[in-house]
Amino acid sequence: MAQRAVCDDYSGFKARLAKGVVEAGCLAHAQRKFVDLHTASKSYIAEAGIQYFARLYEIEREAKDLDADERHRIRQAQGWPIAEALHAWMIAQRLKVPEGSGTAKALNYSLKRWTGLR
Repeated sequence: MAQRAVCDDYSGFKARLAKGVVEAGCLAHAQRKFVDLHTASKSYIAEAGIQYFARLYEIEREAKDLDADERHRIRQAQGWPIAEALHAWMIAQRLKVPEGSGTAKALNYSLKRWTGLR
């Protein structure tokens, strides 16, 4: 199994990725962009994004006391479809919002890091 590392945009982490470590992105950082946007502007797009993240976190809460194999099974069966729906939704929303807007920035943050987030 490949070595995984949770990372943000710190260049020291990115150097490890170049050496074959697989990025495991942080959903909390991605969600925070939508929370900040909603706090600032009451954006309905941000609110919808927050709901997708809430559904993923609910699955994690329900599976937290299970063994690793069972958590993995639940993540694949329940979390994966939500994550894929979130990704498709983000792509669709990004096509609708102006470049440089706060909404575009929140969406771009996650879309740019999608491989690591999924």
